[in-house]
Amino acid sequence: MKPDPTLKCSRRRLSFAAVWLAAACALVPGCGGSGGVDSGGTGIQVQTLAVGPISGFGSIVVNGVHFDETQAQLLDSDGLLAPASALALGVMTSIDASTVVVSATRADARAQVVRIREELIGPVDSVQSTGTSFAVLGQTVVVNAGTAFDDRLAAGMASISPGSVLAVYGQQDSADGRIVATRVELRPAAASYLVRGVVTLLDRGAGRLNLGTLTVSLAALTALPSDLAVGSLVRVKLRTATASGVREASELRLDGLIVPDRSNVELEGRVTAFTSVQRFSVDGVAVDATAATVTGTVALGVRVEVEGPTRAGVLTARKVQVDADEGGGSEAFQVEGRITAVDSVAQTFVVRGVTVAWSTSTRFESSTPADLAVNRSVSAKGRLGADRSRIDATLVHVEN
Repeated sequence: MKPDPTLKCSRRRLSFAAVWLAAACALVPGCGGSGGVDSGGTGIQVQTLAVGPISGFGSIVVNGVHFDETQAQLLDSDGLLAPASALALGVMTSIDASTVVVSATRADARAQVVRIREELIGPVDSVQSTGTSFAVLGQTVVVNAGTAFDDRLAAGMASISPGSVLAVYGQQDSADGRIVATRVELRPAAASYLVRGVVTLLDRGAGRLNLGTLTVSLAALTALPSDLAVGSLVRVKLRTATASGVREASELRLDGLIVPDRSNVELEGRVTAFTSVQRFSVDGVAVDATAATVTGTVALGVRVEVEGPTRAGVLTARKVQVDADEGGGSEAFQVEGRITAVDSVAQTFVVRGVTVAWSTSTRFESSTPADLAVNRSVSAKGRLGADRSRIDATLVHVEN
């Protein structure tokens, strides 16, 4: 493919979900050691930790980096093998990978392990009339321009109604007590429900706890973590049936943060604790920004992007940037590969299972819409469309 100088790597969108770092440390060989560079039998030396939503395909794209997943294990949140079909726009991932190699037009790495993880699985309690949020299992879910939807939810937020069983991928915004969704899917056949959140009330004697407005019975659990307390971040599996109107836990574990040592971690999330511009936390990760280049105003609750190495649980930042577009920028999503379908009337084409739409405002780099044809190689960037499942292209390049 002819290099496209405008399709430059943007390594800006790494939405950090703390729980996966704990999972990574538990499941990935070499995690937490001196540098964490064990190959795990794949021949890939793990140097990079990337956590964030999938923003494109042609290799999976996370945080602007193309991760070759052909040799990687794909695991679900229980550590079981997951199908490749589980990878979709907005799905939150945790990736252990090789060193990122940056060229003139893109950044690449080889993935060893790719984990996917939902924040919520359960029925919708209510939908806000403004169409910007809904509640699942007592947890407030906010959608924005960067939230992708399952293509079965063709009308976007208008497709969601009370009682619908959804899976929500996203990041915890503990400052505002909500989840900012990166992807929403239908999950009508869920065998169990799931909620990840902060404990707001705990009564060990009565065997109950609250997560937001959700009351959970702990009666079926044989033991609880000794350090479980109000303020703990937990992951709770729930039975789908209620007992006297109360949800019953079938499994509970602490979802606290363990940050493995890595030579490179890129972190995007909300500021959850703030002392100064030099000392703050993002999704519970302590950041030392003393020597960092800081762009924008860092404050409690704002979304920031931080890059640097981690050591002993602290990220020593090289760069800190406040992110105002919330993943909804004009080139937030991208896809590259061979075209598998073209609809010239609807002005859409399909690459790697993703539908891309073009219009008169789409810029074609060294090509035209007439060049779009099945089996032609193409790269495109854009934002999510009104249905939140396709990409409305702002830039397209078709290989000559």
